[in-house]
Amino acid sequence: MATSGLRVRVHLTSRRHHDTAPPATIARTPAMPTFFIDILLWIIAAIWWIGALRNLLAVRRLQVLSDGLADNLDPPQVAVIIAARDEAEHIADTVQAFLDQQGVHMHLCVVDDRSEDRTGAIVDEIAASDERVTRQRIDLLPEGWLGKCHALHVGAQRTSAEWLLFADADTRFVKPDVVRRAVNAAQSKEADHVCLFPRLLSKGVMARAISCVFFMGVADKIDRINRDRPRAYFGVGAFNLIRTTTYRAIGGHEPLKLEVLDDVHLGAMVRRHGGRSRFLVAFDDITSTWGGSVHNIIHVLEKNSFASIRYSVPLLALAILAFVILWGTAIAGPIIAITSGRWAALAVTAGLLANGLAVIPIARRMGSPAWVGAISPVFFPILMYAGVRSAALTLVRGGVRWRDTFYPLAELRAGRFR
Repeated sequence: MATSGLRVRVHLTSRRHHDTAPPATIARTPAMPTFFIDILLWIIAAIWWIGALRNLLAVRRLQVLSDGLADNLDPPQVAVIIAARDEAEHIADTVQAFLDQQGVHMHLCVVDDRSEDRTGAIVDEIAASDERVTRQRIDLLPEGWLGKCHALHVGAQRTSAEWLLFADADTRFVKPDVVRRAVNAAQSKEADHVCLFPRLLSKGVMARAISCVFFMGVADKIDRINRDRPRAYFGVGAFNLIRTTTYRAIGGHEPLKLEVLDDVHLGAMVRRHGGRSRFLVAFDDITSTWGGSVHNIIHVLEKNSFASIRYSVPLLALAILAFVILWGTAIAGPIIAITSGRWAALAVTAGLLANGLAVIPIARRMGSPAWVGAISPVFFPILMYAGVRSAALTLVRGGVRWRDTFYPLAELRAGRFR
């Protein structure tokens, strides 16, 4: 019996020893140090906050088209060039808006770029009663040219006016002396090239917010243009004013004949040739239907978003990755903070919201409530979607269709402005 009891005690002792084996014998997978995750979150937060600060400074330094006029200036000679294709809906109002401008000797040339509607007939009717208007018809597009670039180039060749003004067919003026004041601004600032940024007429909260975000995307670039920073350039199709002598010196639109963003790169050519550009906000003076609706914005960006990154797939991939990391982390910031205790994620979200605060002054200038500007960063994905869609359609189609003409991607890449 004693032997049996001894065996039981030995068995129990051995079992207790086995159950209390050191935990070091259990294999574990090392966790990623939280230090590196926190550093990453703070870096993302810093990017958002630096962007917000840059935007706030850019907005404070924006230059607005002055209401004043120099009394000693003679009325300037301005030739307005509009490339119109199937613009019967807008062209009469646009032409009349220019004819109503005061304080300038104006000639208006509408280049009818292969229109199939009543655009030409409408312009001819106006020209019959006003000698300041002429129409130039284009029936055949030469090889190696985009339709709009060719039309603007042709229209600008037959003028001796001191200034050339390239404008879109939907440009409208709120005040009757905008062109005169723009020329006055160019002369007073000793500029060769002046662009006016219009108020974008948008319908609906989302379209208004996206229009505000779009402007903020170029506000810093506009600020650098006005401070004569190297390699800073931009342009806007609604109002691109340039000295005729400067335009001739840079070769007209010949260097831009296959450039989708011709208005932007006209500014680049001016800078490259030592000219001076100025970019003025004219929300109270000019309007444009560019941002009329979300669908309209996406449709317009379909043509030029991929062109803005020079048709580069690697740059597109990098932009998508950066967007997913930056915007995705900002939106998920509160969830990350609550579930993981990493409160640095809230700084990322706060940085996104700070960018909304920077947009508020722009929203108010565009005639929208302040809260539209405040929430505008939430709609960043719409612009990103438009950019991705632009690239996808261009790559799938193998090119861009514009004004009913197809341009192969290889040709666009080879002919892009450098």
